[in-house]
Amino acid sequence: MQCLSFIQNHLYLIGSLYYVLLCMILYVVHKESHRIILVVGCISLILAPIAEAMHVVDWWKPNFVFHTFINIEDLLFGFGFAGFSSGIYNIFKTKFRLKENTADIKWQIKMSVVIIFFMLFIGLFYLIKICSFWTSFISALFVIVTVLTIRRNALVPIMITGVVVLLTALPGYIIGIGINPAWFQNEWQLGFLSGITFLKIPIEEYVWFFVSAASMGAMSELLGNNKVFQEKTN
Repeated sequence: MQCLSFIQNHLYLIGSLYYVLLCMILYVVHKESHRIILVVGCISLILAPIAEAMHVVDWWKPNFVFHTFINIEDLLFGFGFAGFSSGIYNIFKTKFRLKENTADIKWQIKMSVVIIFFMLFIGLFYLIKICSFWTSFISALFVIVTVLTIRRNALVPIMITGVVVLLTALPGYIIGIGINPAWFQNEWQLGFLSGITFLKIPIEEYVWFFVSAASMGAMSELLGNNKVFQEKTN
């Protein structure tokens, strides 16, 4: 009973471990994605605690195991989610484009996009006072649009990445509600959300998973060894 009670009260930890497991599986079975999984995962490792500090203000207040300044759940989820998303993108982009000798994205552009992304993410929330949902959405959209401006042929794999990762999240939400029917009532700040739900899940969760995963795919295109990819010509 104590074990069940722990799980009911720490579903964020369980979900974080779920994405770490998916990331590890992808890392093992798809060797071509090793580098990008680590690069994007480590960037998100830095971003996750910053994002959580915003989300607990007006989105949700999950139960943490230790309630420290930086929580283990945020680090696990940040790395696992981003690493898994980048690996999924890396798989799908090879299915839609052939290897060609195209120019790599200049490192100055790569660094500029990453820096502007972090500035947007922090500035929109703390300076302009936009809620954390829209802060996340706008920042992620910036990365997607910027990368698509440079690599228009990345559209399909980026969108597929968003859909695939979203689909992996749905079982977790459904199982979580089954384990703890009051999960959303207890840990989400529903008064700040739209009130629109599907399968008892707030619509904001669907949007966040899709757009965030798509942006991780775009980040993978930006930071990866993208010089070998181009549109199929036959």
